[in-house]
Amino acid sequence: MSSERVLRWLSVERLLPLVAILSGLILEVLSYTKYLPLTTGEQIILGILILLSVDTLVERTHSLARIENKIDNLVRVSPQLFFKQREDFPPLRERLEAADQIAISGLSLATMKTSHFGLVQRKLEEGCHIKLLVLNPENEGILNLASKSFIETQNVMDLKNEIKATLNQYEGLLREYSSTNALEIRVMDEFPPCSFILTDWDNLRGCIKAELYLSHITSTERPHFTLMKNQDRKWFEIFKNNFDSQWNNASPIAIEEAPT
Repeated sequence: MSSERVLRWLSVERLLPLVAILSGLILEVLSYTKYLPLTTGEQIILGILILLSVDTLVERTHSLARIENKIDNLVRVSPQLFFKQREDFPPLRERLEAADQIAISGLSLATMKTSHFGLVQRKLEEGCHIKLLVLNPENEGILNLASKSFIETQNVMDLKNEIKATLNQYEGLLREYSSTNALEIRVMDEFPPCSFILTDWDNLRGCIKAELYLSHITSTERPHFTLMKNQDRKWFEIFKNNFDSQWNNASPIAIEEAPT
């Protein structure tokens, strides 16, 4: 038994019944040896107290063991409970509806130029601050790596055109909100370990959903996980800082430089 376990075992809850048991046994021995004579009634009462103390000690030992087991189970969360797949999450529209801050990163963010473009427009009208981060369509090395790493990714030229199409789609919104910087778009020259969807990171309802970019598996198979700022503060900050690092190293899309 380790010293840490010994110290945990020697808690007040266990020591008090143990002291009562030892005291009772000592009194019984002293009575038996005539050093401290006890009447029959006193011996019976003492015996009952010893039995109660033993019962208390056993019960508290079992209770603590059950608590420690539950704590171990909480600490060792099964990957089945932590990791999810894309289909296990509610639609993106539902997750962004109440957000005041949104940051999304990905290889091309193709869906952001199609099914979610109207949502972005509406969120900007509501005063939401939105950041979008994609691969640099002019970085052939990054595009080549992406095309070789993922089953569903097109060839380099198709991926390049898809990213440019996303940037073109948002050129008008960038111009419209240029005075407030409510919409910011940057392109990165590094291959990200995962994609991000961050919402409301400046308050306690902050949330991060990440999709790990494991190579040679389909997007539906990729592991996803969620971090809540009010529950997973340490890891929330680590992944938020990772996104910030990618964002700070990326190049802003200026209005006059937006692809045509």
